[in-house]
Amino acid sequence: MVLCSLLSALPERLGAGNLAEAFTASILHAQNPSGGWGYGTSTTADGAFVPYAAEFYGQAAGSTLTYWGARVSAEPWVRQNAGPNGFTWPLQGYFPVHGISVAPGPSFSEQRYSIIRYTIPSDGRYHVEIRGTSTGGNDVDVHLEQDGVEFVAGNLATGGTIGTTNEQFYVAGTTIDISTGPGADFSNVGAVFQVEAAVDPTADSASRPPQITFNPARGVVAAEQPVELVNLVGMGEIRFTLDGTLPTALSTPYTGVPLRFQATRMVRAAVFKDGAMISDVYSTVFRSSSGGDIDPALGIPFEGGLAASFPHTGNPSGPWSLGYKRYWDGRFDLYEKHFQGAASGSTQDYWGHVANSESWIRQNLGPNPIQVPSQGVFPVRGLSSSPGPVGRPDQYAVARYTVASNGYYRVRMAGYASGIATVDVHYALEGVDLLGGLVLPGQSLRLDQPLFLTTGARLEVAVGTGPSHSNYGAIYQFDMAVDPMPQAPPDGTGIRFSPPRGLFTNEMTFELLGPAPGTEIRYTLNGRVPGPASPVYSGPIAINQSTLVLATVLGESAAAPVVYAAAYHRSERPQDGIPISWYMGYFGAAEGESPDATEAADPDKDGRTNLEEYIAGSDPTDPLSGFDVGIKSVPCVRFVSVPGQVYRILRSSVPGLPGVEIGRVTATGVATRFVDADFEPGGNFYRVEAVR
Repeated sequence: MVLCSLLSALPERLGAGNLAEAFTASILHAQNPSGGWGYGTSTTADGAFVPYAAEFYGQAAGSTLTYWGARVSAEPWVRQNAGPNGFTWPLQGYFPVHGISVAPGPSFSEQRYSIIRYTIPSDGRYHVEIRGTSTGGNDVDVHLEQDGVEFVAGNLATGGTIGTTNEQFYVAGTTIDISTGPGADFSNVGAVFQVEAAVDPTADSASRPPQITFNPARGVVAAEQPVELVNLVGMGEIRFTLDGTLPTALSTPYTGVPLRFQATRMVRAAVFKDGAMISDVYSTVFRSSSGGDIDPALGIPFEGGLAASFPHTGNPSGPWSLGYKRYWDGRFDLYEKHFQGAASGSTQDYWGHVANSESWIRQNLGPNPIQVPSQGVFPVRGLSSSPGPVGRPDQYAVARYTVASNGYYRVRMAGYASGIATVDVHYALEGVDLLGGLVLPGQSLRLDQPLFLTTGARLEVAVGTGPSHSNYGAIYQFDMAVDPMPQAPPDGTGIRFSPPRGLFTNEMTFELLGPAPGTEIRYTLNGRVPGPASPVYSGPIAINQSTLVLATVLGESAAAPVVYAAAYHRSERPQDGIPISWYMGYFGAAEGESPDATEAADPDKDGRTNLEEYIAGSDPTDPLSGFDVGIKSVPCVRFVSVPGQVYRILRSSVPGLPGVEIGRVTATGVATRFVDADFEPGGNFYRVEAVR
């Protein structure tokens, strides 16, 4: 199996840092941690580590299973097959002798992630090697982290593998975690990750003098606290990264000015001379006291974004509006409820619904960060969004920005799932994805793109429930900003779209109009920035699906070309029982995009709502349209009858004549009635005869 090949790649004995040997020792001596290793749990991949207190045994296929964790299969654990046999367990896979396996807890549990942790005992150079594979019937969410900041992560389906090998200088007390949680399907049934790991000092670690020091060495720093890097090599210069990547000769040089952080950062640094690395790589993590578990690469909240102008009094506020949708690309309704709550000595400001089971968008007004079980840490000024239950009108919580005028804008949208649930996130223009998909707990989604947008264009961040269909613990922390770009071309001199945007129900055609006849326009229909290899526009383009169109004119200037954007959204989805095509046919807009285009509206003031007009097939814009309703009197023939007897009814305009048969009726009682609905006005005479 893949696992066996992965594990066999590691030396049989890796010294004190070998996980398999340390686990055996921890059970034999009832110690957690054992040496540098410890076993525990957490609500999130990078949350507070709680050591397992229980160690116990089980049996399978004649082998002994030794555990740290909970005693029931529904809870998380770390275990080892102590032998003497390898065995296969249904839904979990094959377990070799001495192999280590990890199982997460349920998605709704406070013990959601099962964690193996190694704590660096002393400053030095260490060789770190971790290998593992998902062997169970369900996928797992695996994070390899240093001091709570991931350096490798992934959602692993059955058979999926993950691993890392590196050698660098670590500061004493640094933690290296292998965190395993339930995957995108939200279930921990059959979710098993088998792993082997080693963290050992290199042979020359003790004799190598320090080359770089961090001051402070690691830990939690307050906002704007200075962090210094000191070169002890005596030559060259320090170059560093803040996103976890290895430093190179092109990385940022440290000039002696202390670094200052407002969010959690992983710093990796090395000394370079004449373009060559002449020191070990040094790594440390600084956690922001105000940022909690924010992904440092996101840089949120943005300056001048939604968080900076969150509408605390009215909705909408300026170009911003907050609301909800049943579908991420469907009708948008404004939130009407505004309220506040308190937590951890801070005030939370909400737009949305009061009940926890409904959707909302909120901001932590401070003065303290807030930590909520199953939801994560909320920094001061940070925005968070929670969707409503599946199938409700507010299944998606939506923040919208409406462009005030034609212009070239830098569009930034960023966020991360801080709760215990996967969320469905869409960064959209006019209901068409700019970027979107499922975001697992601890993962992030970022968009930073300059676009030329037209007046009235709508940009949205829509957050809904994931594949579990549960909104419990479904939290997405985010911000969005739309800022004018300085190099925007004069209005009217660039590319124009005709129509500038649109919603259609079957097929539509659009055109690209250049600033001058013969201008060569390059375009894409898949959201990629057009370049020299993109198609050249030659005439009207027909589309039959939702499409994001990006277009540009490539010039000889070294400056990046302006990219023009338009979105055309196809939808036949009924909203509240009325197809979008019906609204568009009468109002030229989808439901909710015009005051007249709603189910309860009565635009022609004839006393009938749009829903009633739709059912009746009448024109909602014409008060005289509809169907005629009249009343007329008709003859009713009554006669004494025998139950079960068939009678025929005859009608004549002249007395004494037999007349014409107009119907038959079977009597059900001693008295029968027959209504002549088709009678001709004037004199009519009726005859009733029994039929044999």
